[in-house]
Amino acid sequence: METGRIVVENVGKKYKVFSKAWHRLAEGLTLQKFRRHHEIWALKDINFTVEPGESVGIIGSNGVGKSTLLRILSGITRPTTGAITTYGTCYGLLDLGVGFLPEFTGRENLLFDPGLAALPRAERLKRVEQIIEFSELGERVNDPIKTYSTGMVMRLGFSLGISTRPEIYFIDEVLAVGDQHFQRRCHEALGKFQKSGGTLLICAHEMFHIRKLCDRVLWIDGGHVMGYGDPFDVTKAYEEFERKRQREETTNTIAQNTGKDASQLPQLTSVRLSRPGETAACEAFDSGETIDVVVDYSAPDETIPFSVGIRIDHLDNFLVTGSSVMHEGFNLRGTGRAILRWHDLQLLESDYMLSVYIVDNTGTIAFSEEMGIIRFSIRNPKDHEVGSTKAKQETDDGIYFQEGTWSLGNGELIVEPSTSSN
Repeated sequence: METGRIVVENVGKKYKVFSKAWHRLAEGLTLQKFRRHHEIWALKDINFTVEPGESVGIIGSNGVGKSTLLRILSGITRPTTGAITTYGTCYGLLDLGVGFLPEFTGRENLLFDPGLAALPRAERLKRVEQIIEFSELGERVNDPIKTYSTGMVMRLGFSLGISTRPEIYFIDEVLAVGDQHFQRRCHEALGKFQKSGGTLLICAHEMFHIRKLCDRVLWIDGGHVMGYGDPFDVTKAYEEFERKRQREETTNTIAQNTGKDASQLPQLTSVRLSRPGETAACEAFDSGETIDVVVDYSAPDETIPFSVGIRIDHLDNFLVTGSSVMHEGFNLRGTGRAILRWHDLQLLESDYMLSVYIVDNTGTIAFSEEMGIIRFSIRNPKDHEVGSTKAKQETDDGIYFQEGTWSLGNGELIVEPSTSSN
């Protein structure tokens, strides 16, 4: 069997919960005849396979069993049912810094680490220096751990973990270690591990990290597998599931606060991207095209004013642009359709996400939100029209094309602007 493969078969984890500490003792002494506990299944019937060299993300809301699964995979705890088979050496980046002795310095803690202590002295000292260099703690590594901030402890813990060089890494919510510079270094280190053929299992709440790093995604809810497959498809289904749950809670709260029936509040009914004059939805456009965002909404209670807003985010999870009916100075009422026409949208080639929301006339209460409801692509044709000029974008950087001309200090144009073909 290939090194780096993981097979999870019918895994379940059950916990006994006692309301009082002495109930556990009483139950043990009476051979469980004095039953004083109730059972909680943190995981049940979990099945999936990770192939060598794959990166798999584990997503879900808090308390659904993600960390429990990683602890079982890491060997920290045993499953109640089922079996897990891993092929290759494993290392868990779970609770960073756990096991560090606070009275000892960072350097001393590294020298005492059981994994490093097993190495020959020369190799161990070399590895310690490499870990310190990666952590960027500098001279602070010679100070006691108890004087470190939480971020410093996590940096040292991550640096130690990333130096172990196993075939399989289990990572639990540690992708936001330190500042942005150090986070970038962490991602680069994980990227090198992936390119070398290593297997990753990552638990994270940031869908940006999951989509960027993972080949497949496992979605868990209530201890059960809800989905396993393509990162975008699974994360989109998960986000829609969470949005629906949040919408129901928000709608009920708004209904209680306003005294109106939840079914009468404004809601989105459909959203599509299309070319002007066309009714068919489209999810791929050329840079410089005009795009219509068509939003249908329903508001049975016509006394409630509201606004429709739209935003585009890059797939790397940053805002590109947005617009709102409210910005135009008016509100909507009742049931109808709003169309936003983006003229000559000059985004460069990449993948983007469209989000749509309905808010009240103050912009503070969201009646309905659909974040990332449509994923669309902007293609970068070899030679396309941008307004009245042609522009080649094969070497352009960023996300947006802005036409311009270069000139020398004496005013001489380096590149003549193209002329309109009127």
